[in-house]
Amino acid sequence: MKQPANYLLVALISIGCIAFFAGIWMACRYTLNGDPGDMPTFLSSLVTSIAAVLATNLGAVLGIAKTQPASPFRMAATWNPANLLSGDTASVIQTIACYIYIAGLLGAAIVWGKCGFKEDNSIVPLIEQLSKSLAGVVVGALAVSLNVQTTPTPVMPPPPPPPPAPHLG
Repeated sequence: MKQPANYLLVALISIGCIAFFAGIWMACRYTLNGDPGDMPTFLSSLVTSIAAVLATNLGAVLGIAKTQPASPFRMAATWNPANLLSGDTASVIQTIACYIYIAGLLGAAIVWGKCGFKEDNSIVPLIEQLSKSLAGVVVGALAVSLNVQTTPTPVMPPPPPPPPAPHLG
């Protein structure tokens, strides 16, 4: 990391990641303590916004890693968090953001599971939303890894009408 702007970038990303984890931690705490209504709306919105950016990043990183052989995302060094302040900083930061996103989703899913996967007002809605996002990420990763092709199912024409009844008369 040779450019001073990279230090600022790392600092801002760190603040965002801390806010993401703090919001999830608070949502988990309020859920487990039976006080889901105490979760600050601003914090839920902030976590949701950060999660959307992290989800987009995850999709981009995995998509690039899958489709571009020369991508830095295919190199093992990029996936090593110890390389944060050296090498191709942008790629390493994007990769670490993938880990952060998955860890946050996993934490929410564990708490939702501990609560019996309830879908009512006894949990902070953010917990359920993030847990379902994890399910979507897993399904998407499976589809990409297994090279599942999604093509529209052809619509079958309606069957022809039955022949008219014979006239007896």
